[in-house]
Amino acid sequence: MERRKGFTLVETLAYVFIMSLVLAGIYTMIVYYRNVSGTEQSRLRAQQESRFLLTQLANELKDAGSILTLSHTGAFLADTPYFNGIAPLNNTNWPDGLIVASGDPDAATTLAQSTFQPSASSTIQVERTARRDNPGVSAWNIGDTGIILNTSGYYVFQVAGIAGTTLTIRSTGVYYSGLLSTANYSDSLVSPATLTGKNVTYSQNNPVIRLTAFSIYLVQERNEAGMKRPTRSLVKITDCLDIPDVLASNAVQKGIMVENLWDLQLVYAAYPDMEDPSSTVYYATSSLPWDMESSSTGSVLSNPCSSATASTCVDFLDSIRTKQLKEVILYAVELTDEYAEKGGRVLRVPALGDHAAYDLPKGNFTFKLFTLRVEPRNYNIIL
Repeated sequence: MERRKGFTLVETLAYVFIMSLVLAGIYTMIVYYRNVSGTEQSRLRAQQESRFLLTQLANELKDAGSILTLSHTGAFLADTPYFNGIAPLNNTNWPDGLIVASGDPDAATTLAQSTFQPSASSTIQVERTARRDNPGVSAWNIGDTGIILNTSGYYVFQVAGIAGTTLTIRSTGVYYSGLLSTANYSDSLVSPATLTGKNVTYSQNNPVIRLTAFSIYLVQERNEAGMKRPTRSLVKITDCLDIPDVLASNAVQKGIMVENLWDLQLVYAAYPDMEDPSSTVYYATSSLPWDMESSSTGSVLSNPCSSATASTCVDFLDSIRTKQLKEVILYAVELTDEYAEKGGRVLRVPALGDHAAYDLPKGNFTFKLFTLRVEPRNYNIIL
């Protein structure tokens, strides 16, 4: 009788069991290396995004104010201008925002007509459209962004046409003082302003300057189903199109600059009296020097512009307008996905600026804190 060859039931079960262990091990290794790879990619992305804070934003902050520093605005206005390159958008319990601008001193000119109001006119008569360093070359081109300002407001426009010393401007403004009114941010008018920059009447000899950079930095939050948590991104806006609620409008183009930024807090150091270093004022802080290490107790520093009419807010902005600003200290909190179960771990961010210490939402991630100190190169310290 011929004997049939094959596996017994016990052998089959043993084979299946062994193969299951092998496949389970392979699957575990795949998941492990996928998580490790994701962690490394997340860390690399955080490093790349932090470089933006160290390069582009830092450079814009360094250049901020050149629109007026080199064109001797005081001689034009006989007073401090309403805007001098930096407009803080401080929020007490939300990431801070920032409006920053710089310009071409060779394209600085003045208003030639007796009065100009953006809401009622589509042209601007200026003293000159030629470059100061080369009178035979035009300083303005179609599509350029320019600014006109006085002591109670400013208006940022786009050039639609040039004829002699007349600039035709686009019907919608790029931006103007008092426009911004969006989620978590507003550009509240501060004394002495009573009208938005679009309705201010600008007078003859008020500065008109071509801008080389104009940026509004805001943080936008959205829910990510895949990450099972909210995420925040630092967005850059260069044209508001007369729209106050820029974050909610699809018409306004928003460039994502830092994808995983969770918090951005800014502190401004002003030197009103260089002969007395103890007089240094840190906004948003008290009058005493402050840094992150001293905030470990979770104490909250005051926001000078919690009220647009508060004397501290007026003093704060005047310190910027009169070029007494010495340093901008920037704190950025970035979230990074990590290979670890951190659902039960509490991640606490220390107090930063006018934001109290707080716990991050639970999830499989951690955070990195970056500190950047920038000295605007175009501000002059009053001696």
